Amino acid sequence: MIDTGQSAVRLPLLNKLLFAADHIGLQAMSYFRQQWVLFFLAPPAMAGVSRVPDVALLGFDIDARVVAGVLIFAGRFVDAFTDPLIGWWSDRTRSRWGRRIPFILFSTPFYAAFGALVWFLPAEGGSWWNALYFVLMLELFFTAATMSSGALEALVPELTRTPQDRMSVVSLIFLFAVTGAGLGLVMGGFVKDAYGFQWRGRSLRCWRWSSATCR
Repeated sequence: MIDTGQSAVRLPLLNKLLFAADHIGLQAMSYFRQQWVLFFLAPPAMAGVSRVPDVALLGFDIDARVVAGVLIFAGRFVDAFTDPLIGWWSDRTRSRWGRRIPFILFSTPFYAAFGALVWFLPAEGGSWWNALYFVLMLELFFTAATMSSGALEALVPELTRTPQDRMSVVSLIFLFAVTGAGLGLVMGGFVKDAYGFQWRGRSLRCWRWSSATCR
């Protein structure tokens, strides 16, 4: 007889909600970073002082906003190589907690910390120290993000025992992710204007850390 999964233990609704709720903070901070990080590094002249320098290269004057875009791209470019390596590592991990839990447990605090530190540059004004620091923190952030969120999402097929549970968890993840994206895009500007980039970074990290560890 083919097992249709109806006799399998269903995942309680509260567990599904707690599991998916992580994506509110995850998407809120992601969209806030994407929306504001270029402005943070190289704002318009009337809005503040650039935190990265202009560059003169081969006779061309390269604007600080172009430099900032290259720095942001550099963090993402390296992340493209670390993602499959971390996935390979997670798939082959063996522990008393399984394959994914150690990654979530030990990387989430660093995920929160590096996500906040991205906004705390070491120097005032345009400085190469800021550029180097930003790329390092951004890459550490993306690496910790893959280890934490990637492992968390890989838990979906391991936690759910029926197709119905799997679909409902994925649907809740989508709904919470859309909610978080809306919060990041709509409320991010108001919070930034009221409290600044650093407070926004800290608050979103706290949400991410608390929601990831409540399960």
